Amino acid sequence: QYPSRWSRLAEWLIPFSRLRHNRHWVLKDLTFEIPAGQAVGIVGVNGAGKSTLLKMITGTSRQTCGTIELTGRVAALLELGMGFHPDFTGRQNAVMAGQLLGMQLEEINALMSQIESFAEIGAAIDHPV
Repeated sequence: QYPSRWSRLAEWLIPFSRLRHNRHWVLKDLTFEIPAGQAVGIVGVNGAGKSTLLKMITGTSRQTCGTIELTGRVAALLELGMGFHPDFTGRQNAVMAGQLLGMQLEEINALMSQIESFAEIGAAIDHPV
């Protein structure tokens, strides 16, 4: 934790001077496994480390120590509706989300019936969000 944003800047600009931050462990001794195909929600009080954990799992941030092992693709929704463009249909948004995950269009199209089923919104998938 930095006492101010200027402390962070000073530490970056003067790398060999004294440390200007205090370590604060948010996540420690954490172990869990999520089976393939499962969706998981992380719930906790402010400051519990929910966003930090998601950032580390998705690779946005790196952990100080320990390991994170992933198989397949992982995506984090930090806010309900995040990543959906209101002017596009549900189907178009699903295609764009798949592409952001690195999927090819053919792969997304092959999964579209499962996506539609999971969404449980019927014909509304072809209407703007």
